[in-house]
Amino acid sequence: MLKHYGVGIAGSRAAVIGRSLVVGRPAAMLLLRDNATVTICHTGTRDLPAVVREADIVVAASGKMESLGADCFRPGQTVVDVGISWNGEKGRLCGDVRFDEAEPIVAAITPVPGGVGTVTSALLAAHAVEAAERAGDTGF
Repeated sequence: MLKHYGVGIAGSRAAVIGRSLVVGRPAAMLLLRDNATVTICHTGTRDLPAVVREADIVVAASGKMESLGADCFRPGQTVVDVGISWNGEKGRLCGDVRFDEAEPIVAAITPVPGGVGTVTSALLAAHAVEAAERAGDTGF
């Protein structure tokens, strides 16, 4: 997604909030592969807003709904919000970032819903097709 939109990864500083084996660590490894300097954070990171403000690219995958507000962001950042939770009070899906606070500050941010989830669905469909094709080739 970052490459598609022309976000410069090489030489950038990235903060990945979340250390899960499903999203956080793989995202960090992909950013490292493309020569970003990556800091992996979590909800217990001391002074998380200060750490996140230092990053050029922020991947929010903590699983904590709307836990990142305006104090975490600065102008020029690209924010990828991977979180998705149901907010009963608002009656809608929300991410880990308080979108209304971050959007006026940062250069770019993915919406929830409609951002990363769309990419995830497309990749899952592609992987399902690939698995079905492989199963057909082996006679299963």
